[in-house]
Amino acid sequence: MVALALTSLVLAEEVSERRVALVIGNDGYQHVPSLAQAGRDANVVSSALEQLDFEVLVVRDADLQEMKEGLGLFRTRLEAADVGFVYFAGHGIQFNGDNFLIPTDATLRGPEGLGLETLRIDEVLAQMHAAGADLNVVVLDACRNNPWSSKWRPSARDVSGSRAIDVAGLSEIDLPDPTFVLAFATAPDDVALDDGAYASQLGEHLTTPCTNLMKALALVETNILRESGQRPWTNYSGVAGFDWQPAGCTVPVRASVDPERPRVVMQPSASDIAFQLLPAGTFVMGSPEVELGRYPDEQQERRTVKALLVARSEITQATYEAVMGRNPSSRKSCAACPVEQVSFLDAVRFANALSAREGFAAAYEIRGSEVVWHPDAAGYRLPTEAEWEYAARAASGILRFAGSENLEGVGWVGGIQSEPVCTKEPNPFGLCDLTGNVEEWVWDGAGRRRSVRGGSYRSSSVQARVAYRSSVHPDSRYPWLGFRVVRNAQVDGTP
Repeated sequence: MVALALTSLVLAEEVSERRVALVIGNDGYQHVPSLAQAGRDANVVSSALEQLDFEVLVVRDADLQEMKEGLGLFRTRLEAADVGFVYFAGHGIQFNGDNFLIPTDATLRGPEGLGLETLRIDEVLAQMHAAGADLNVVVLDACRNNPWSSKWRPSARDVSGSRAIDVAGLSEIDLPDPTFVLAFATAPDDVALDDGAYASQLGEHLTTPCTNLMKALALVETNILRESGQRPWTNYSGVAGFDWQPAGCTVPVRASVDPERPRVVMQPSASDIAFQLLPAGTFVMGSPEVELGRYPDEQQERRTVKALLVARSEITQATYEAVMGRNPSSRKSCAACPVEQVSFLDAVRFANALSAREGFAAAYEIRGSEVVWHPDAAGYRLPTEAEWEYAARAASGILRFAGSENLEGVGWVGGIQSEPVCTKEPNPFGLCDLTGNVEEWVWDGAGRRRSVRGGSYRSSSVQARVAYRSSVHPDSRYPWLGFRVVRNAQVDGTP
């Protein structure tokens, strides 16, 4: 059933841009068990969007034809709009890395029917991308187990002949362009509960006064994680701070705390990289249980770090090009900006090249795709997670950001691109950009993923916290991913 709900403005001021939304709630499935909350969830979200002055196209218990008709009508309206929003609650599955939204009439006797009986998420994104709105938000409350998988042949293969992959939930989705924000009820390859909690939190925080889009999603993420252990996931690039609330709303900012600074000494480098000499120290790694946005993997523990030299800033494009002879960054016009679009191995190779340039023994041995670290070597390397967090906290205790509670003062977040290094306040150790600008590779990793720390220009306040931990595939090259290097200091604290 398709119904266009023309909105009325509930919040006090009229907004200047035109906003349109498509909300789909499918729970009455004909060939698999129905869902309990999808229809209600669609109602909650559509009501919230109406309060935010969206023209909402509501599609409930839709078969494939109705879903396509709803998408087509939404696309037409989006062409004349500034902001587009799609919310889907219902069955959504992945297969061979592709994601599919399931209409109520799907039979899906085998995976070969996915292309004929479902709506690909890629098609939704393509239609929004083609319409050209300034902001495109897609929220998928559809990360379920595949209820058809038990009926499919284990030997099913995709059209290329490779072994099919049937994994729970939805797979990670790349952004079509920087105008997109993609939000999922839970992390890729994981299963969301059919309890209505995600939609309820979303509806509440989208309409909370003085809350922009990414702050709302961060609050949803924090509350859902605390209540159920389910971990919502967001992918976005440059629209983190988009304000769709009425103007004139202000929120007080807590003052920055400036604790007594430990002794740090600036050290020169032959490659024009400024280093800070950090004393050895013991600190509490992780976050306290009361910290807003805290995740379970941030359990506190005391860690001891040896004295080390830490690059004052992320490696810049100019420095990377001087050492490596090329600049892989997406935004090459900013030599003072962090180098980005570098993989883990790219960062390791830079560290070894810089070591050779300055006459130090290489810290890394590269064996094909394998990297062996020699901890006692004098050469440059990536920090460990403990070293990185020690440098970021700078003896500031439990402050959420790099030596401060003032996120705006110390970090580039909520932007659309990286910025020149050290244009925000340094932390008490004299180090810049450990909050925001670009995420930073560190040495640690598990399985086929490597850790990255610090958040980036695209991060929410939750993701910009120094305790926040994330990981990506070591081959990843993103416009928001760079690194800094460190080097061992002698026991007496000298280089």
